[in-house]
Amino acid sequence: MANASIALLSYIVLAVLAPLSLIGNGCVLIAILTNRALRKNDGLYLWIALSMADFSVALLMLPNIVYLIAGWKPDINYDAKLTLLSSLPAISEVKVNSILTVAIAFDRFSAFAWPVAYKLRRRGYYAIASAAVATIWGVTDAVVCYLTAPLVPKPGCGAGGCFMHEKFRYYWGVSDMLINAIVMVITVLVLIKIRTRRTIHQGSRDSITVQFQANQITVSVLLCSGICIFLPSTFAGLGELSGLAVFAALGPFVAVGLLACGVTNACIFIFQHTVIRNSVYEIGKRLKTSITKL
Repeated sequence: MANASIALLSYIVLAVLAPLSLIGNGCVLIAILTNRALRKNDGLYLWIALSMADFSVALLMLPNIVYLIAGWKPDINYDAKLTLLSSLPAISEVKVNSILTVAIAFDRFSAFAWPVAYKLRRRGYYAIASAAVATIWGVTDAVVCYLTAPLVPKPGCGAGGCFMHEKFRYYWGVSDMLINAIVMVITVLVLIKIRTRRTIHQGSRDSITVQFQANQITVSVLLCSGICIFLPSTFAGLGELSGLAVFAALGPFVAVGLLACGVTNACIFIFQHTVIRNSVYEIGKRLKTSITKL
């Protein structure tokens, strides 16, 4: 009964986070698409990819959330095929989010480590390549997960992770843990670089402001990933290594972390990026005016 109550609580949290992520990341994407300067800024392409991934997983997880809440009973016993199928977006997104976060972390680190080469690099190509690798790996994870799953009932377990093949669950948990550990290492290196260069002012005042804003947003996104993605992934990975049934005990805690990360990322982009914030504000004003006229 305790596990069922924890699972229900996690479903309710998912039901709250998914619409918030859709609204937040939807505002970010609309603001960028409707602003010519933002669209042409290839330095934002990785952030756009991350926002699109957060928006997509929030949208695609809605059937899973509805199914889990509608089918909840104290004696949990969900259909294996439906539960796993509707959980595939979250299973895929963990890898997509992790790879994009690694790309963002390395992009900021390379700006400090190799500034000349960084300015000459076509960042748009780097972002597209990173998004392609993330998407292919994430989709491959989802396909392999479904094709290898035994699809047998798991009474008392209300998360997609319960229905994975044991070997795939081991690979999935450990690989995500290791990738996010790389993110944390690069994050520490970026923080060290920022601290050591805090007193160095190069370029115009506007250039320094842009660099400061990029550093601030990147560090915030990386720390968000550390809390919302790295910790659940590490817990899942260590759980597999030690043989603990973490999904049965805690429900879809990785999915909760994913959606929480999506909501937080949207807030970071809106409140820390001046142009995006102003664009969202203008969109809100126009929407309010249109509603008033009705």
